[in-house]
Amino acid sequence: MRLQLRNVNRVFRTKAGSVDAVHDVSLNVEPGEMVAITGRSGCGKTTLLNLMGGIDRPSSGSILVGGWTLGELSVRDLARVRRNSIGYVFQDFNLIPTLTAAENVAMPLELGGMKPRPAAEQAREALAGVIERDVADAFPDELSGGQQQRVAIARALVGERSVLLADEPTGALDELTAEVIMRMLFERAQRGAAVVVVTHDPGQAAWADRVVRMSDGVIVETTERSATPTELPV
Repeated sequence: MRLQLRNVNRVFRTKAGSVDAVHDVSLNVEPGEMVAITGRSGCGKTTLLNLMGGIDRPSSGSILVGGWTLGELSVRDLARVRRNSIGYVFQDFNLIPTLTAAENVAMPLELGGMKPRPAAEQAREALAGVIERDVADAFPDELSGGQQQRVAIARALVGERSVLLADEPTGALDELTAEVIMRMLFERAQRGAAVVVVTHDPGQAAWADRVVRMSDGVIVETTERSATPTELPV
């Protein structure tokens, strides 16, 4: 499923005046492609990712996921598209504290109509790819920051969402686990998902087919990956 941004702007109104957090951004992410967004803190990376995920709405311009223009959808329809088509790894995890790790991962599947038993099975399978099996029944406050990050990643990867968005997905992880996660995102792109990763780490950005650098809300540079997949970190 293609992700398209057409002349997207996001303006925040403050007492001091208007802030152009994202200015006239146009970007296509094709199915099977992984794009990394880089830039200094405050340059608009996370704001742009929130717009892509339908968490925020643009002040002007349009964002399309497949055949849907996100800004034109009702709240209910937008929630359905996000639940079924968009996986999102939040920088602050956004786990529900009253649900176990497995229940957090299974939740989007159940909200999408899957019965509890197969949803639980898929959730535990997704968790097994990123974390120790014995934490599946633990609650978020019983987990370390790195463990919570991996649960959040499993929740985004579970099912077959066609768009995956990740905001600094390896920030709380050790180097080896970070590479495992980046390979998982890379492989999901290889299977046809459109993947966008916000990162400050050049090593993580090297996994992407394209690296987009932002400054002051504007895309200032786009570079293609120079290494082949076999030359990337293992």
